[in-house]
Amino acid sequence: MRWLRSAGDCCGPTSGEQALKAVLRHPVATVVMDIEMPGIDGLDTMSYLSRLDQTREVPVLLITGTGRDDRLAERAYRMGAAGFLIKPVDPWALRCHVRALADLCSRTYSATTPQPAPARYGWGV
Repeated sequence: MRWLRSAGDCCGPTSGEQALKAVLRHPVATVVMDIEMPGIDGLDTMSYLSRLDQTREVPVLLITGTGRDDRLAERAYRMGAAGFLIKPVDPWALRCHVRALADLCSRTYSATTPQPAPARYGWGV
């Protein structure tokens, strides 16, 4: 799994358990995760992320090395995956998907996060 804190910042836990801990400790814009991981697999990890308030809106892009599997893709999309790619993944296509998802997440976060009240100046405020 890899995630982006911003459009160019990438980190990489190697299991579902590590991914869940990392995402809860650090805000992320997008999660890119293999479906097959040690411990909790990518689909279960995505399911946990979708149930938590602080990660519910984070887009998850799933990657598989098992080849084309329409039932697996359908299951992933029904569970809320923002994308589903098959290995080998074209680096340019991956970069485009991640950038679009991170931008979408940033806009969604900005629109739903209350902005602080403007500072007031002067006496008697």
